[in-house]
Amino acid sequence: MWRHVGARRRRGKMAAPGESGEAAAFARRIDPAREPGLSPEQRRLMAQVEHAQRQRALQRRLRSRNVLLALGIGAVTFGICILRGRGRVGPGGSGAAPAAFP
Repeated sequence: MWRHVGARRRRGKMAAPGESGEAAAFARRIDPAREPGLSPEQRRLMAQVEHAQRQRALQRRLRSRNVLLALGIGAVTFGICILRGRGRVGPGGSGAAPAAFP
């Protein structure tokens, strides 16, 4: 889980790059094993939330990979169809027209 840490909160504004770490608000990851005031139920909840966040990120990556793969397969299929149409390949698939039919 992430906890926001900072001495000063500014609504709607980010910390400037040159600001000191004490004045700038940022998110710091909480290690459930080292946090002394957490109950076992809170630790379990944090683990569930982190697992759900990792799953969502993984699904996003897989979705974009699947879209790119589908576009690639479509491009190859389209290229094959164009080449078949240009060479006038018949149902036999050889590409050469029989000598009897000009």
